[in-house]
Amino acid sequence: MPLFVVAAGAFMVMFAMANSSELGFDPATAGGPTPTPTPGSVLYDQYDNFATEEPVNIPSQDFEEALDFFDSQAADDFIVPAGQTWQVTEVDVLGEYDASGPAESFHVFFYENGAGDLPGSLVASRLESPYTGSSDFLITLTQPVTLPEGHYWVSVQARQDVITSGFWLWHNRTVQSNASAAWQNPGNAFATGCIVWIQHAGFLSPVWLRSRHLYA
Repeated sequence: MPLFVVAAGAFMVMFAMANSSELGFDPATAGGPTPTPTPGSVLYDQYDNFATEEPVNIPSQDFEEALDFFDSQAADDFIVPAGQTWQVTEVDVLGEYDASGPAESFHVFFYENGAGDLPGSLVASRLESPYTGSSDFLITLTQPVTLPEGHYWVSVQARQDVITSGFWLWHNRTVQSNASAAWQNPGNAFATGCIVWIQHAGFLSPVWLRSRHLYA
């Protein structure tokens, strides 16, 4: 199936309909001089080349308040082509629980591309978005996000208490598209020193990382 995938984990961006790995787009409200995808089409596809050897995944999770220092985010970049405007309604990712789960919901963030090919200024956030699935996570944004042409990053973060439900981990991809994936843990609970956005390659133990995430 067509998909949209990010660096540290698999994900897909689709439009106007649910799919196991897509990010949603609504042509009815999208602008731009060039034709936009028809309902149900996938805007961006990186849902392939799944990691099968360590590191296969990375945490991207909003923990309970008492353990906020564990909060972490993974992100990957994508490009909206010149002359197009996308309206994203869904983001689908490949991930897994290290225990029973489940996540309460998912936060989805969109950023401009910043200095050093890392997430920059926040464009939009959709907190506590509902989802379906337990491996392919189909996340319906609480409100569509409109993106004109440009270079962006998407971050998906599970809202999940670790004491009762364990970790949520975004699955890795073995092939890099665009820039390398990024990760941060501002509270440094994982003792990596990655308290701001840093590209995956070369900063984090390989037990967590690949060069890019899977998403659609």
